[in-house]
Formats: sequence, C-alpha cells, structure tokens
Amino acid sequence: MANPQQRPRDFEEILERLEKIMAKERIGDGGDEESLSFPVIFQSQKNKEKKEHSEEERKRKDWLSHCAIAKLGRMVYEYDGMVMLDMAGNAWKELDYAKHVEYAREYQIAYAKSLRLPVERDFTIKGTTFRLVLIPPGRFLMGSPESELERYKDESPQHRVIISKPFWLGKYEVTQAQWKAVMGENPSYFESAGKKAPVEKVSWHDCQDLCQKLSNASGEKICLPTEAQWEYACRAGTLTPFNLGDNITPEQVNYNGNYPYPGGKRGKYRETTVAVGSLPNANAWGLYDMHGNVWEWCADSCTWDRNKWIVRTDTYIDGIGDPLCENGPRRIVRGGSCFYIAGLCRCAFRDSKPPSTHDDYGGMRLCIKVNSNSPC
Repeated sequence: MANPQQRPRDFEEILERLEKIMAKERIGDGGDEESLSFPVIFQSQKNKEKKEHSEEERKRKDWLSHCAIAKLGRMVYEYDGMVMLDMAGNAWKELDYAKHVEYAREYQIAYAKSLRLPVERDFTIKGTTFRLVLIPPGRFLMGSPESELERYKDESPQHRVIISKPFWLGKYEVTQAQWKAVMGENPSYFESAGKKAPVEKVSWHDCQDLCQKLSNASGEKICLPTEAQWEYACRAGTLTPFNLGDNITPEQVNYNGNYPYPGGKRGKYRETTVAVGSLPNANAWGLYDMHGNVWEWCADSCTWDRNKWIVRTDTYIDGIGDPLCENGPRRIVRGGSCFYIAGLCRCAFRDSKPPSTHDDYGGMRLCIKVNSNSPC
C-alpha cells in the first residue's frame, strides 16, 4: 500500500519517463525539450512510418508502445486509446486530502504545458472579460460514499466516470456586469450586492441564450457544463464532502451558516450573494465558489421523483464516459447557494429545477471545449 504521506515512486517515475520520452521525440522533430511536460492523453499512431507534419500529429506518436510506463503507474488510466490521471483507483484512494490537492494541481499545470496552453485564459466580448480555467481529462468518483453524512439516495451509487477531453470552465460564476454587457439588462434580485456578484434569476433557457450570443461573437462553442463535468471540476481530485476538505465555514463559503455540516460550528448567514471570488475557497484547479453563493445550471435533463425527493437520470452508471442525460422535463443544478444549508452545498449534492425557473439564488458558469468546434 502506498504511503499517503509520500509521493508514490511509480507516479514520480511516470512523470520523469514520460517527460524524457516525449522531449526526445520532440527534439527529434526540431522542438524544444523544455516545452513539454507530462503529456498524458495522446492517441497512439498506428502507422509509425507515416511522416508527421503538424504539431498535433507529432503529439500522437506511439508513446503507448512504452506500455511499461503505464503499467508502472497505478494512477494512470487508459480509455479509448487515451491515457489520463486516474482519480478513482485504489492508489488515489490511499492518498490523503493534501496529496489529492497537490497531485491534481501538478497534473493541471503539466497537462497545460503539454498542450502549450495556459492554465488560465481570458476572452473579452462587448467590453467584458471572462476568465477561464483549463480542466484536464481524467477518471473520478462521482456521487458520495455511503459513509458520507447528510447524503441523499440520488448520490448513489458512487461510480467511476471518465471525462475524456479537456475543457475550459469559468473561474468564477457569471457576474451581473458580464450578463448585462452581453444581454443588455441585469435580471438579478440582489442587484445591491454589486456588479461583481453573480447574476441570478436567470432560467436555464436564459443561460442558453447567453451561451449562444457568446458563441456567435467569439466563434467558440460556449455552453453549460454537464453534471459530470461540473462535479469533476468541483472536486479537482478530492474525495471529501467538499473540495476544501471534510467541512466548510461561512468565512470560506457563502451558505446558511445557521446550519453547519456535522462537526462544524454555526456562523454567519449573509442572506445575500457576494462578489465572485471574494471568499478564500478556490479549489486545486483554481475555481471559486463551487460551493454556495448561487446554485449553477448544468446541461443535463432529468426527472424528479417527488415521493422520494430525488433526481433521476439515465447516466448514473459505473464506467461511463462523458455522460449527458437528455431525457426529462427538468434540469440539473449544482453547488448549493447562499440560502442552502452546508450539507446541500457538498460536491455530490444533486438538485433540479424546471428550465423556466427564475430563482434569486440560481446562476451559471461558462464551459468551452478545448480546440474543438463540435457541439457541447
């Protein structure tokens, strides 16, 4: 069993050997050794004799022929000819929270380097700037274990999900100022919270309209994240109820502090939204306010079992890749809000609303595919 307090040697060796192999191949093509680090999701090239002209083709060299490297790493997972970090396997479970955060952050930085992309980027439309964070691919555990306190049945079974492609996700929730700049008005109930507070009172359909306007203006396909993408990004490698650990406080997260999570203490209940990124709650991948402030619309449809008070989707399946439920009259929302108790702000908590809902504690964040013009 790996020592949770020490970096497993197999993980270190994968980093070192992958870097050497890919740097050697890159130099052979006239590239720069320092420009590549930990490229973990490149497709194998079946025809090794085929001359490679583009950077993308060079990346697809048959490094999977070095299969011993993958076997060394119990934290490496292969899916559909691709290799990625496995945050759902036993080796990952053996690590503690601090190592989950450290490794996830290192993985994100190294993956960005391998694609020659920044970890964060901005795009500006109509005078307003949106900041995005690169989320690397990986396999993770979605849902909650039976031992998690205040969990709901629709978080079961906890299951392994593959996010096979990288994507950009909003570092912050969309703000009132950003919404007004694009849509021409500010529908928010908490307008007094300021232009940097998250927009709310926006329906799922409203959010689709915003995404379409941004897509038309930017030339990129901008959408809402899927439920799986949302939880994967929220967790950022962690297995705890919150991406900040086993508990949260009102000093970290904007929720109803009168109702703490078991083991926590009562605290401030603001009864309003706050400026995005104003509280110290960034996760390992640099995302703010994934817990509390406003709940966030996801792309997925669902049904609602009123008798059992649970969400139902057809995608809660072990081993599934890139799930998106398109069946049902309601839409998934995630993250809790400033009015929710702490237990309803957990990573795994699922809720749903009719897509026409305009709640004063519901908002969104943007999702964009990496180097892809295909639909979200």
